[in-house]
Amino acid sequence: MDADQCGRVIELPASHVFKYPNFVLGLIYYLVMMLSSIFYFPFQGVLMLAAWAVAGFSVYLAYQLYAVLKTPCPLCYISHLINFCIAILISFI
Repeated sequence: MDADQCGRVIELPASHVFKYPNFVLGLIYYLVMMLSSIFYFPFQGVLMLAAWAVAGFSVYLAYQLYAVLKTPCPLCYISHLINFCIAILISFI
């Protein structure tokens, strides 16, 4: 993978939601999921809904990368796969 490739993907308009870069929102999401697995969170349904919403958004982002932008980004695809794994795992809790 080209070292500048991630930088190019992050700078694209498609990589921002609500004026924030997707990676910042992803870091917040991963932090919330991690903390909810360590500490008791009474609203597990909300976490499951959020996890599946993020997984669905990952499908959209993967489509944008592959079909629209035609930019192969293995790191991005791995993060999308991780999002699906989180959604599947949280569904069984």
